[in-house]
Amino acid sequence: MSVDDFATDAGGPVDFEIDSDGNINYVSIYSGEIRKIVYVGGNRAPIAAIEATPTSGLAPLAVSFTGSGSSDPDNDLLSFLWDFGDGGTSTQMDPVYTYTAEGDYTVTLTVSDESGASDSSTERVVVGNQAPTASIINPPDGSFYRVGQTIPLVGEANDPEDGIIPEDGYVWTIIQHHNIHSHILQTLSGSHSSFVAPDHALDPEIYIEARLIVTDSVGLTDTKSINLHLAELSSVAPYHVNTALGATPTLNAPLTVTTTIGNTGTADPILVDIELFDGSGAQVAQSFYDSEIIIGGELRDFTLNFTPTAEGTYRVAVGLIFEHWQGLYEWTNNALTFTVGSGWSPAPPNGALQFDGIDDYIETNVWNIEEGLGFTLEARSAPESFNGDTFFLSKAASSEEEDIDWGFGFREATETEGTLLFLLSIDGALTELTGGSVASGEFAHASAVYDNANMYIYKNGIEVARIAKSGSISTRPNKVWIGNMPQNVLSGAYHGLLDEVRVWNEPQSPEEILAYQRELAQKEFGLIKDWRFNEGFGQYAVDSSNSGHHGVLGVTESPDSNDPVFVSGMYGSGGVFAPAYVSAVTTPNPSSPGTEVETVVTVENTGSGAGFMIVNVEMYD
Repeated sequence: MSVDDFATDAGGPVDFEIDSDGNINYVSIYSGEIRKIVYVGGNRAPIAAIEATPTSGLAPLAVSFTGSGSSDPDNDLLSFLWDFGDGGTSTQMDPVYTYTAEGDYTVTLTVSDESGASDSSTERVVVGNQAPTASIINPPDGSFYRVGQTIPLVGEANDPEDGIIPEDGYVWTIIQHHNIHSHILQTLSGSHSSFVAPDHALDPEIYIEARLIVTDSVGLTDTKSINLHLAELSSVAPYHVNTALGATPTLNAPLTVTTTIGNTGTADPILVDIELFDGSGAQVAQSFYDSEIIIGGELRDFTLNFTPTAEGTYRVAVGLIFEHWQGLYEWTNNALTFTVGSGWSPAPPNGALQFDGIDDYIETNVWNIEEGLGFTLEARSAPESFNGDTFFLSKAASSEEEDIDWGFGFREATETEGTLLFLLSIDGALTELTGGSVASGEFAHASAVYDNANMYIYKNGIEVARIAKSGSISTRPNKVWIGNMPQNVLSGAYHGLLDEVRVWNEPQSPEEILAYQRELAQKEFGLIKDWRFNEGFGQYAVDSSNSGHHGVLGVTESPDSNDPVFVSGMYGSGGVFAPAYVSAVTTPNPSSPGTEVETVVTVENTGSGAGFMIVNVEMYD
């Protein structure tokens, strides 16, 4: 007998174990790994693996078999021999065999290598009986749990032959999965059962699998499983999505505050507390919801009804609390602030632009919103009349549906009343959202938001419409238009005042939108277009953002009476905006050179207040 060295690069072995296959398993102190040494002496037998679909059903039953999962450690070519249990055989790797007679068959696959070594594997096929169907009712797949929480299990099953599966036909296996291994926690029985969630380190790779196997009277089975995740991870806690008003707050008029709460991923009850405070900090109203259940993937609305009897500023707070007051998920102290008083939206006192509703527009060059970040469209408008679908901001090649990337404007209800309209092409299909009534002459701040999950419309800082929508937005090389849409032959052009048009390459939050509605914010991050119309005269609308995409009024490079007209905004009494615009400009043609002519500029105020205004009239050759 001779002794030879082997595994000379083992890397500092410090402990050995011999497994059932005769292999040496050891710990390497250098690498901190468990390694295996396998003795290879001559030919090694292959490993047979059999799969069959279906394994039960009524006769005649065609079953697809495959031995493609079989392998040989020496990489020898394999031969296959199938015994289908009723006298039928095959030498194919993936045969299809049809059973014509009822029975309980054992199928055997034998694989052999080139040296004659072989291995066999079996599969049961039952003809004349159908397998049961299992389903897990609770908890939902993807739900979340807390350490120490009792998790109820509810399963259902039925069988074509047996009908209802008896309680001893249900077996639950609770498995904890780690990032590198898994182990069984418990085995339970019955259609209804429960287990206590174990304690473990917070790790996103750790989850619990609840696996249900149901068995019928002849031993046929069906398996279903769901996965549960730790609720302590911040991404799975219930969360406050939004709080909004159902209407413009008006003195002595009923008002509804709606709070939207997002899914926790668990069916556990939570407490929802909505509180309303006046300007002094005193609580004036409260709505409390006890043991509310928000199932997976759901958004739920909770409301507080209140009739303001005094003018002033009000604040809404929202709390999300564990059942039985065991702890606090989230407390939003300033979920919404609103003012009861004037219904006018404040606006800057500088310039605005008047569109005639016929052929006025501003054309900018080609640019795109970056995909995946979301965006916000913002403008202040005072429409004078409504005609079909009119757009004060759009990106399109034409008004045909397939040519529109996005548009923001109004949909006509009557000639003197309309609704805000937001169009957006997502994954090549145009989605429309409407909400927020606007009357002729009403000066309103409007925002349209897409956050890659929802489309929103805000009026005067308050959410008035939302629709769940996700996907890719269009990045076609189309121009952006202000006051109209190109080739808009089906609807009228925008008619009225327009001011403070902005585009953001990010979804503005409700708080940010409210701040801009009140002119309290001057945030530059994410701002990619900013037209303020403060020029007073000329042929260009200056983009005040860093992009410098200045718009051209109309189609000419010289003043044109058919172009939008710059006007001065003004503040009326009480600091509210009283929209003023040029309603007519008349200049008779001179009969000969040297003849004096008179230009008459008619300025009309559609607001409720009176104030100081500067009118500047200039003439160019």
